[in-house]
This record gives sequence, structure tokens and C-alpha cells, in this order.
Amino acid sequence: LLDERGVIQFVNQTWEDLTGIRAEQVRLERLIRYVSYLDRERFRAKLEDLIFGDIDRLNLEFRLIHQQKPYSWVRLNATAVREDHQPLRISGTLENIDKFKEIEKEVFATKDFYESILNSMPADVAVFSPNHQYLFLNHHAVESAAIREWLKNRDDFEYCAYFKKPLTLANSRRMYFDQAVERKVIV
Repeated sequence: LLDERGVIQFVNQTWEDLTGIRAEQVRLERLIRYVSYLDRERFRAKLEDLIFGDIDRLNLEFRLIHQQKPYSWVRLNATAVREDHQPLRISGTLENIDKFKEIEKEVFATKDFYESILNSMPADVAVFSPNHQYLFLNHHAVESAAIREWLKNRDDFEYCAYFKKPLTLANSRRMYFDQAVERKVIV
């Protein structure tokens, strides 16, 4: 529980588990003091958005300083309790997401590994989601890194509209995609 300035009014035992700091030691301290310097600016901006009413709910992942290790990854879910549109206090929960971040790191490492293999193939390679959105394109398929990035999570219809290509191109690509999925072969 924070006041309208982000000063800690109450934390429970979870706080001690997340930081290694006793709850009574942090009462009346600003929460941002315990946010890792790597996340402070982003945290400050999002907390201000909540305080000033730009957002109704704050869901944010960041690192809290810990006494026995560099930090703990947490997810903050918070809302501002208001009276006459003025914030009185901020109520929320902190959830430890250290294990999730470890898994996420492994997933990204695996993703990077497979992307490096796909990038080294001397052919056009595209990876699609089940609903035919681009997830990955190597530099042989699309030379421009900016366009490859733009295409992520978009489909051929969006591509044709943006680059003023005929929609028949998107329709034929969709037909080939559907055939490949249905027959489980390269078309």
C-alpha cells in the first residue's frame, strides 16, 4: 500500500521474501528507492501515469533490490484508489517472477540459436503462426531489416495493402500456406 506520492504505507511478509529487507524498515520510504536503477525511469513514468490518472491499472515487471542477491524480478499489479478524481493511495500486489524470467531467458537463447541457423540457410525462409502471420523471415526472404521487423505479426494482406501490391498475391500465398498445412508438405 502506497500513498499518493509512492511512499510505502504497508507491506506484508512477501516484501521480506522479495527483498530480504524487513517490512518495518521500509515503512514511510519511497518504493522507487528499492527499484533497481536499471528500471527506475520506466517505473517512475508508469507510476506517475497511474497517479495522474493516465492509466487505470498498472501491470509492470521490474527488478527490486535484494539484500542477498543483485535483485528479484517482480510483477506489480496496482490500482489507484481515488476520491473526487484525486489519488488517495495505491493498492497493489507484488509477485515474484524470478523463475519466469529464467525460463524466458532460456527461451530467448533457444530462439536466438534457431534464428541463427535459419539466417545461415542460403534460401528464402519464413516462419508463420497458425493464422498465417509472419514470425520470422531471414535476409534472403526479405533483404531489408526494417521491413523484416515490420512484417512480424502481420500477414500477407497487410503486406499487400501497405506496399500497394495486388490482393491476388496475398490470396495465392494464403492458398499455398493452407495447402502446406493441410498436406504437411512443402508447396
